[in-house]
Amino acid sequence: MKILVLTQAYPSADNPYPMAFVHARNKVYQAHGHTADVLNFSEKIDYEYDGIKVLKERSVRVVDYDFFVFHAPNLRNHLRFLIRNKRWVKKLCFILHGYESLRVEKYLPRFYDFNRPN
Repeated sequence: MKILVLTQAYPSADNPYPMAFVHARNKVYQAHGHTADVLNFSEKIDYEYDGIKVLKERSVRVVDYDFFVFHAPNLRNHLRFLIRNKRWVKKLCFILHGYESLRVEKYLPRFYDFNRPN
């Protein structure tokens, strides 16, 4: 099966830390015989990291994939991608860690005065 994993960031040779847990999961997909490519919404160029192809959005051909994994989805990119490609995205999975659906004002403490966002 050919899987496209959509994420906001992904490790690279220069920075191996962002979303490293997504990379670990992609290596498991490969170990089970699947092809796992990544759509990194933050990337401007295509590259390969540890045997995983990482693509910018313009490089992705949606019709080439059998399954889509939306990892830590956001409204700005993941939802836009899903709406734009709903005709081709038939099999999909959302991986949420909780923060994506958390009512921040209800569960997080108030900001200190010196650390208040604009």
